[in-house]
Amino acid sequence: MANKIILSHIFSNSRYLKKDSFKEELKKDIKLETTSLSNYQTNLGHEMINLFQDDNGHFNVWLNANGIFNDGKKSSTYDIVFVTKVTQEEKIYQIVAKAINCKIVEGADLSGDKKEQHQRYELQKGKYCYNGVYLEEIYGLNQDLWGNAEKNTLVTFQSDGIYLAKEKHYLVFSNFNNRSIQLTSPYIQITSKQQFSENLRLYNFEQEDIDNLNKIINNNDLWENKPVSKLKDEYQKLLKEKQNWDNNVFSYMDIQKYELPISNIIASFLKKYHMEKNFIQEVCKIEDKNILLYREKYNIDLLFEGSNHFFIFENKIHASITKANSKTLAEQIEKIVETFDEVTSQNLMEQLKNDIPEEEWQKEASQLSKYYITMLCYALTKKGKSIENIQNNLHFYIVFPTYKASTLMNKDQKLNLSQYALSQYYQVLDYQIILNFFKNHQKEFKESPIYNDFIDLLTLFSKDRDEEIIRLQKSILVERIEKIKKK
Repeated sequence: MANKIILSHIFSNSRYLKKDSFKEELKKDIKLETTSLSNYQTNLGHEMINLFQDDNGHFNVWLNANGIFNDGKKSSTYDIVFVTKVTQEEKIYQIVAKAINCKIVEGADLSGDKKEQHQRYELQKGKYCYNGVYLEEIYGLNQDLWGNAEKNTLVTFQSDGIYLAKEKHYLVFSNFNNRSIQLTSPYIQITSKQQFSENLRLYNFEQEDIDNLNKIINNNDLWENKPVSKLKDEYQKLLKEKQNWDNNVFSYMDIQKYELPISNIIASFLKKYHMEKNFIQEVCKIEDKNILLYREKYNIDLLFEGSNHFFIFENKIHASITKANSKTLAEQIEKIVETFDEVTSQNLMEQLKNDIPEEEWQKEASQLSKYYITMLCYALTKKGKSIENIQNNLHFYIVFPTYKASTLMNKDQKLNLSQYALSQYYQVLDYQIILNFFKNHQKEFKESPIYNDFIDLLTLFSKDRDEEIIRLQKSILVERIEKIKKK
């Protein structure tokens, strides 16, 4: 008989980085200070055990969200597919790992009342050791909203093996209809009307879903040949990674979360080492000369102005496209033109109506249309040519982390955000391209004392999925083990 299948959402940012509505309301009701919620952001997720064997070589599995599982058939065997969101804005999930032949462990099928919660905890204490430290010691440092130490379920299943995915595969739900998304890697579509709830799991599937998931689970080409390693065998590597990141100047300043300082850093490197021309030539594949780089001119993150061309870069790491205050594209154009004495609204509007398709005028105005119209006006005042000639020399880019870019561009590298007016003029650049440029020019940049830290920062945004929460959780795990061993 085939194993039953469970789909488990792990490393959900909402569990670690955001305050859910319940806690926000609770905070208001009992007048908690903001700092009282800090534990919610620094707790260690139990799903960390899904990435490592314990010291005895067991593959222990935690099932989000509370570790309890009881479908009334304790003897059943399960295959579990672990997924995580590619980005936090879109409901697209990347398959991370699988756990095969999972059987429920003692205590994990007990209900959630306080008496049985204590019973579960006592049944599992002293059984699961990671790098010489028991799970109850590691997770005993977790705190609830009121600052109490956590004493709850530690393990849900034991598995015959946990395997990480080596090929990119995505999962979407059939009732997810965001037209801006076009996946460029294989994906499966779940036809179930359910989506992940607060329980972060699904196990009742339509037969079509079961067939599709089994194809993924049983395709050995999609998975690493060897299962995950023991934590104690990986520990020194994890410790070194934590130390390196803790000592990174950008991490110390918490810069990795913000587009503005990162744009400033990119501009600073290019200007200081006179690499503006090289950057445009290699990243944009366009030759130009006398290139000047501006920061925040007309609120544009990076604006390069050459003898013949203009290059506009909008940096989007965490932020979304900003909507305009103007109700329509026409209204936005009129407001922008007012800031340029040499350009009249009437003349520009007449020319644009001949150039911009009729359907674009009905779409939503945003920063994308703002930058396009602004640069068109600016270029006309600088170059004094016709719109047609100017348009051929305007180049617009949105720089996304690699994990976002792979879901937002089509085969022609055109941005697929069709709900926004004039978005067709923008191309996607992913951070892997930016990273490659700076790595390829190590010779020119190597004298900078922060070059290596900068490369590590860019590497964060050049991965297939958003791994910031996983990196943070690994860091907390190592920190806790070090703390416990020093007692």
